[in-house]
Amino acid sequence: MENIIKEVLPDALEREFSKISNGSEINISVLTDLGGDGRFGEQWLIATDSEIIIFSPNGINPSLVKKLLMNELASVKTQSLIDGGSLEASRIDGELVEIMRFSNAHANKFAAVAKWLDQKVKGETPSVVAEEPPAKCPKCGLRLEEGSKVCPRCVQRRKVLLRLVYYLKPHLMVTCIIIALIFSSTGIRLIPPYFTKIIIDDVITSKNYILLGWIVLGMAAISFVGVGLSILRGRTTAWLGSKISYDVRGQLYDMIQRMSLRFFDKHKTGELISRGQQGYRFSPGVSCF
Repeated sequence: MENIIKEVLPDALEREFSKISNGSEINISVLTDLGGDGRFGEQWLIATDSEIIIFSPNGINPSLVKKLLMNELASVKTQSLIDGGSLEASRIDGELVEIMRFSNAHANKFAAVAKWLDQKVKGETPSVVAEEPPAKCPKCGLRLEEGSKVCPRCVQRRKVLLRLVYYLKPHLMVTCIIIALIFSSTGIRLIPPYFTKIIIDDVITSKNYILLGWIVLGMAAISFVGVGLSILRGRTTAWLGSKISYDVRGQLYDMIQRMSLRFFDKHKTGELISRGQQGYRFSPGVSCF
């Protein structure tokens, strides 16, 4: 039988395993990047036909963390955690045992390991399942996020802009106001340099202090007006952004409501809520799932 996943053990760990294995053949050997306390640290899982062994490398002095007998287990599965997951086993008596933890970078690998171990403890013939490689963009080779087919590097920004314009249609008047405020703010920022020119060319040479006073008052007034326009633009932009987010989430939830029961059997509730909160890769008239 072919091995599902067999990573190369450090020499010290291989010697330590040979002392307690009684010549058992290694079926699985995988490395994780989290310790039992959830902090970053290496641990090794070694599975034979009869047991599951967890080692902590500790340099040249590896130590045994735990050992589980296959005939005492009823099932093995992975459990999703925040930014990672855990490999768990249920004993025949119903007790749940955490075997080891892993970060999301190793999620695909441990999903395959869990499937192999679960078949093994249930007395089935384990299928040869290799670790599923991460999805990559066919154009540039960039690794894609799990569950996504959209490459952030190759995405057509023109189409993204058109999608944004779609959501601006119901708020066209507010959008025009924001554009007018942007041009007004830009125009006001151009006035102080002109006043500086007048001070250098006219005030200093002719010592016209009355004109200087009016210029100072004018620059102060322009500063106040500029600040007021910036505040107004910021508040209006925030209002428009919240309205667009509301529209996107509303359409997204309407689409979720139209999904079949089979769809909800295949997707976790937390995943759906997360996509709803982020407006995850949603485009008008196209399912984001």
